[in-house]
Amino acid sequence: MALKHYNPTSPGRRQLVLVDRSELYKGRPEKSLVEGLTKTGGRGGGGRIAVHEILVNTAAVASMIRENNIAQIRSAIQTGGKEGMVTMENSIKAALAANLIERDVAERRIQRQRKV
Repeated sequence: MALKHYNPTSPGRRQLVLVDRSELYKGRPEKSLVEGLTKTGGRGGGGRIAVHEILVNTAAVASMIRENNIAQIRSAIQTGGKEGMVTMENSIKAALAANLIERDVAERRIQRQRKV
């Protein structure tokens, strides 16, 4: 990550230096809605189920971001279960175990996550 220096166009911008995080965004954002399991009764029957990838800003994660070690964040999420971090793959597996989504939908989403 680079540092972005601003021109002193006003007194508030003098000596202003911010971290440029534009290189962290790769492609379009992850859409965390998955097709739900079709039910036979009740209202609606179908819908979408939210699955989440959770990253907690710990000292180790902040250091990885600061030093531009973006590739290591995935392993930090996998080992950070105590802090409440959850990978997208584990969230999809939990929704499958709770019988909220179909197996083929889960397999497609997990394969898509592995390609990224």
